[in-house]
Amino acid sequence: MKKSVKYLMVSLVAILAIASCKKEINWNALGPNTSPGGNGNTGGEQNSEYYISYKANGEQISIKDVLANRNANESPRKLIVFGNKNQALQPKFKIYSEESIIGFEKGLNVGNSDFTAPAYYVEFTDKLGLLYSTANDTKGVYYFISDISYKKDGFVQGTFSGQATAANGSVINITDGKFKAKFSD
Repeated sequence: MKKSVKYLMVSLVAILAIASCKKEINWNALGPNTSPGGNGNTGGEQNSEYYISYKANGEQISIKDVLANRNANESPRKLIVFGNKNQALQPKFKIYSEESIIGFEKGLNVGNSDFTAPAYYVEFTDKLGLLYSTANDTKGVYYFISDISYKKDGFVQGTFSGQATAANGSVINITDGKFKAKFSD
């Protein structure tokens, strides 16, 4: 009986510790873990209120055709941010996350790699159409939510960096990533 109570108490403490977590910790220090500040326009002004901006192997990419979806009526809820450079032309960029017990909130840092796919991943299609994905990469991409209003016509804003790998083994390094997207649903 004493042994059962002891295991019950240890289990309760473990559950409370997990439930009290506010965000994922970036143990590898691979991705950004601070807010980009202000309106997200530090380190290069954006010409649009909504954008995805990053460097792919040192080449600056700015995407203005950007949208976010919540899939709020599904379980688990989702966060999907995607953009096309010039109305369906390359390059394309996508962040996909299913909601965890923490939820989607300001200050959340999410790691995306082959370990987290298919629930969490980042995809990038270069200007030649080659698809890179964190589902093929052990290091992956981290993204940080610096601000969010998770409602219809709300928005999500943050930063990201890391790497993704194509099926042929090519690796792309993504740095200086910033995004702000309006929820369409």
